[in-house]
Amino acid sequence: MQLLMVLLLALIALILAPALVWLFAAGAVAYGVVIAIGGMLTFTLMLAYVLWPLFKGWRSKRAIDSKIRQANRIFREKEEARIAAREASNTSLDDEDCDTNGARKSCSQCQMEMLMSARRCPSCGHKVGP
Repeated sequence: MQLLMVLLLALIALILAPALVWLFAAGAVAYGVVIAIGGMLTFTLMLAYVLWPLFKGWRSKRAIDSKIRQANRIFREKEEARIAAREASNTSLDDEDCDTNGARKSCSQCQMEMLMSARRCPSCGHKVGP
């Protein structure tokens, strides 16, 4: 009876062995796919963790550059308005300043000619003496 059971188990093993090999092979392939997907996901997360500060710094630098450009534009507009106001005040002084008879002096910094009564050069803003 024991011999019959051993023969029956051997027969079952021979019949089922090829199916079990395919089952183990399919399990190994599935395990490999799971490991590969997990590895790619881990690599992607690590890469994102490393590159995020660089991207954030680049985005921040763009925002700062934009603010600097805007501040420079506002400064230029104010400077142009200030220069226009100064030129308008200088022309009104020219009309009112008849006692100098057009006497002029030049700036020691940029050699621009101006009225003798001017305290600052209208071109460079340098303080000039009498």
